[in-house]
Formats: sequence, C-alpha cells, structure tokens
Amino acid sequence: MAVVVSTPLGHEVWLLGIVRNGAGRPISLSGKLVVATQATNADSVSWLDSSTLGILSQNQNGWSQPSELFIGGFENSIAGLQGLETFIGSNATETRFALNSSGDLMQFRAASWSRLLSGVLKVHFAN
Repeated sequence: MAVVVSTPLGHEVWLLGIVRNGAGRPISLSGKLVVATQATNADSVSWLDSSTLGILSQNQNGWSQPSELFIGGFENSIAGLQGLETFIGSNATETRFALNSSGDLMQFRAASWSRLLSGVLKVHFAN
C-alpha cells in the first residue's frame, strides 16, 4: 500500500505491507518504508503498475508536478500542469492519465498532455 503522510518534515510517501489473517482478511499494516523521491510535499500517490508509483506534488511555479517513481530505480518527472488532482496509469507508459480541478481528463502522450474528456468527476484505473 502506498500512502501520503503528513510529518514534521512535510508530506512523505510511505509504502506499507498489509497483514492478513488465515482467512485472507486484512487485519493490520506492517513496516514503513519512506520512499526517497524528488517530490517535496507530495499531494497524492497511486500505483501506475506493479513496480511504479505515480506521485503528484507542487513544482516551484505552483503547478502540479507528476512524476513516475520506479521502485528500486529512478524517478522521471513529467510535464507539469495547473490544478491536477489525480494521476493514474496502467502497465504501459502510454497510459498515464490525470484529472484536473476543472474536470478535464488528460492523457500524457510523448512530451505533452492532451484533453480526452471534460466533465469528469472522479477517475480510477484497475491495475
């Protein structure tokens, strides 16, 4: 599980394990791995695929700054936009999507964002 937690150092991204009982039901969280990221004061985190986190933070211009963090590897910053609220994806890099505060669903293609749909309230990708 990936979460954003408010700490005295700012907003940190943590990875936690889920402990399950004999029947497979979740009963508690275990461990805490603080993710080393270039993102300062992360606003949100999501799993883009089985080994990549999508992190939204604010850049120095006050724009939303999405980045891909490859577990055990490197971090890739993506072109920022104003007002992003959600950053999601699936197993291929072509499937990076974001929802902004105006309800525009955007897709990242090559080096820029393209609007796919307006009037969107919430979005989720099943991984």
